[in-house]
Amino acid sequence: MPFDVPESFAAQPGKPRHFGKDLAEAFQAEFLRQEKISIVEFFNIATWPGKREEFLEGNYASMELARGAGYDFLLVGQLAELRSDDELKLLTKVIDLSNNVTLWYGDTTVHSGKRDSNRELSKIFLERDRPDVFSFEEQVYSLAECTLRRLLYRFQK
Repeated sequence: MPFDVPESFAAQPGKPRHFGKDLAEAFQAEFLRQEKISIVEFFNIATWPGKREEFLEGNYASMELARGAGYDFLLVGQLAELRSDDELKLLTKVIDLSNNVTLWYGDTTVHSGKRDSNRELSKIFLERDRPDVFSFEEQVYSLAECTLRRLLYRFQK
């Protein structure tokens, strides 16, 4: 399912897509790239009331929607509120829908020096200061890769 993101990420300027969908699709692509799981589907449902709150309270609506779509397992995620301009933190869970049990929970934080680099280069006039410069694209793929490496390691034991 599309991951839950703060409202400020929902519609980026000049980008019609939802950042939560971008995150979920990056996870799907990384699952397929790793070739550890043969079927990984993206359940494209935008949102529902209480989505953000339910992540920490049981994911009941998510589980019901996924179960109704015929899924056995569900990966849900929530992007934490931004605390700085150089990191993203993502909370994720894998839920077994037949038993209503969370099989795995993790949080992943990725860092980028792109904004710091731009800020420093602008001080010596080598670049124009761009407060809007972030490396969200790179961080999305890092979040997916790092999270799935930890998740798959957990289940290989």
